[in-house]
Amino acid sequence: MVEVAKTYGIYGNDLHTYEHARIGDTVCAAPLILGHEFFGTVE
Repeated sequence: MVEVAKTYGIYGNDLHTYEHARIGDTVCAAPLILGHEFFGTVE
């Protein structure tokens, strides 16, 4: 049996990095690939 769930979330540090384009003293350049959680749809 497979349950299909459609949901997502964003980690607080990812949001801060996205808004300020920095990780600590390091300036981030686009494109940014943020996050470490996997998500998707299984059918």
